Amino acid sequence: MTAANQRRDAHRTPAAVSAARQSEADRTVRITNLVPSTEALIELDVRNLLRAHRIGGILRVGVPLDAPRDRDGKNLNVPRERWTASRAFAVFNSVERAERAAAAFDGLAHAGSILTARRQGGATRSKATTSASTAAAPAELQPLDFPELSSGQQAPAQVQEWPRPGPQLVLPVPEPVLLEPSEDAASTVAPSDELSAATTTAPRCKYCKAFGHVARSRGAICCPVLQDRVEREEAARMAKVQLSKASKALRKYEDELTGWTRVGKVED
Repeated sequence: MTAANQRRDAHRTPAAVSAARQSEADRTVRITNLVPSTEALIELDVRNLLRAHRIGGILRVGVPLDAPRDRDGKNLNVPRERWTASRAFAVFNSVERAERAAAAFDGLAHAGSILTARRQGGATRSKATTSASTAAAPAELQPLDFPELSSGQQAPAQVQEWPRPGPQLVLPVPEPVLLEPSEDAASTVAPSDELSAATTTAPRCKYCKAFGHVARSRGAICCPVLQDRVEREEAARMAKVQLSKASKALRKYEDELTGWTRVGKVED
């Protein structure tokens, strides 16, 4: 280091001296796919992202403006103060922080878009070339030496012996027990006699006094005589209802023809 460089670095901090010795391109991160906005808002957005990811050491943020163009790619006549930008260049004080920012922002979903971040400079290209050459080199395989057996020597056979079962317990078989017949009178009654003593009386209808059926069972009519009576009463009731409706309609028709209005109950 020359005397001029020593005098120049005398009033600088160690971080500034380290940043000056490194290439600025290696410490620069290019961030694209930002939401198009003004220069001030783009710089503020980038600094907020760095603060959210706890990445410091930012020296400056450069925001190049994009000239508005039409569909054919021709420049539009728009004042420069109304130009917008969608990319930024962040310069850090060390390569390590630039690499952290590039790794954090690359592929990050932000404000409806996916950001892309790449670190500039030749260090990235040299590192990628070195890693590619290292990965392409095949690994050298070394043969393993196994001990060889002599011609008369054989591998010992391992025979596994299973444990023998222990003595089994044999339980004695109980002798059959003969039951002596009881002299009780209840035990002398045969089952057939007990069944024959059950009640076998046929049901009797309480309405028609006939055997073999009942009058009603669970709300349903079982007696044919009672069923016939119920049907006759229902038919008489329906006939009376129909006659009443017909008489009422006839009286209404007669009133409309004669103009007279009857008062009181009319007996048929």
